[in-house]
Amino acid sequence: MLDAIESALGQTCAPDEVIVVESKSELMIPPKSLPAKVRLITSSSTLSPGASRNRGAEAASSEYLAFLDDDDLWDFQYLEFISSAILLASSRGNRPNLLHGDLVDEQGTSRRNPKFSSERAFFFLNPGITGSNLVVRREFFEGMGGFDVAIAPSEDRDFLARTYLAGVPFIYVREARAVIRAVSGERISNRFLRSALAFIFKYWRVTKPSEKVLAFGMIGYKFASAVKRTLRARVSPLGTRN
Repeated sequence: MLDAIESALGQTCAPDEVIVVESKSELMIPPKSLPAKVRLITSSSTLSPGASRNRGAEAASSEYLAFLDDDDLWDFQYLEFISSAILLASSRGNRPNLLHGDLVDEQGTSRRNPKFSSERAFFFLNPGITGSNLVVRREFFEGMGGFDVAIAPSEDRDFLARTYLAGVPFIYVREARAVIRAVSGERISNRFLRSALAFIFKYWRVTKPSEKVLAFGMIGYKFASAVKRTLRARVSPLGTRN
């Protein structure tokens, strides 16, 4: 988490405020170890990522909310490129409500999936937008009701789906890079399955038959990949089990 905080504080365009929401399930952060500019909000209960972001948004006072998960990082110019995109759009009379940067892995490879470049791609997968490269105008975020805490960890896709159905355009800022680290990119659990199914059925009436098939197919693919990684981790390089 401290790495994420440092990446936020080390921006060439300094954030107005940095708010850290600490859930009961996470390691406790000694408040004295945090820089003076960082505001720490603690919860006595376990919070989902969406609930944590909602809590932080409630406490924020800035016009725009830039989210960052605790195990990811921002490139040092992330907010500078986002701010430039906001100013450019605003100069043309269009104050943007939602922007997103590029999501890259630790090797610098983009996680934005060009095969599924359709604006409706989030109905069957996450095309490369998460809580770490999403920037939302606070007034719009509040009007949308924030993240749906009943759909976690698919709350990112759910917010995008609601935004799309409301007819609100996304602004993609390619130069603004958020780094997703391996630990956050390989999570798979029963909670993921429940969340993915809840998402599918929430938007059942507005998705196309092909999108439903792809959504179920992506669930199967993720679980098959997770099983493959698990089996590979249990076998040593010499072919013997650990």
